[in-house]
Amino acid sequence: MRLSLACKHLELTDGIKGHVEDKSGRLEKFLKGRFDVNWVFDVEGGFHVATVVVNGKNFVHRAEGKTTNLYSSIDMAYHKVERQIKKTKALVKEHRGDRTPKQDLEELGHFKKVA
Repeated sequence: MRLSLACKHLELTDGIKGHVEDKSGRLEKFLKGRFDVNWVFDVEGGFHVATVVVNGKNFVHRAEGKTTNLYSSIDMAYHKVERQIKKTKALVKEHRGDRTPKQDLEELGHFKKVA
């Protein structure tokens, strides 16, 4: 997992960085392989906005949280993107069933079963 942080109109503190690293680390249990997590923090009209974009090999998920507290905005964005990832994984699993990629290839004749 690669993590990048960007701030507009505010200072990035160690507390914010630690909170974001903790939240981003939780995404690893849902996603396998390499993926990028990009966070952007901004202040708009008295509201703190946290935007997260998760890029993977076959997906892109984006979520935004907007509250008066930056930590709440981070939590909101994390929960939104987590829900998107869970939904996508459920759709893929429903489409595939309980088969593995190897079983799919065996059905297509790419592998021969050894007796």
